Amino acid sequence: MPITTLFIDRDGVINQDSPDYIKTAEAFHFLPRSPEAFALMKAHRLSGMVITNQSIIGRGWVTEETLTAIFKKMVTGIEEAGGHVDDIFFCPHTPDDDCACRKPKPGLIMEACRTHGIDPADSVMRSAMV
Repeated sequence: MPITTLFIDRDGVINQDSPDYIKTAEAFHFLPRSPEAFALMKAHRLSGMVITNQSIIGRGWVTEETLTAIFKKMVTGIEEAGGHVDDIFFCPHTPDDDCACRKPKPGLIMEACRTHGIDPADSVMRSAMV
C-alpha cells in the first residue's frame, strides 16, 4: 500500500525550535521551505497531520487559547504557501505525567488514525526527536 499520511512533528521540523519553548505566535518562525513542503504533500495527495508535544500547557506557561493562536499562524503560513494541514493533535502533558499521548509514545498517532480512518501501515512520522 502506498503512503497516504504523513505525521509531522512541529518544533524542529516545521518551525525553529527554542530551548525557551515557543510561547507566543511572535516566537513561531518557520524553518526554510517547511510551508512549501506541505504544498508538495498536497500536490501529491498526501495528508499532513501535525503531532506535537506541548508541555507548555501542562506547565501552565501558556493557555490553550495562546497555543491555538500559534497553531493559527502556522496553518495560515502553510496555506499561503499552497499547502494544507489536515489536523493537529497535541499532548498538553509534562514528561513527568507519563501519559500515553506524549511522543515518542504512539497515543496521538493512534488518536489521529481513529479520528480520520487512517491505516497506520499507510503512514510515516517525521520528528525532530532522536
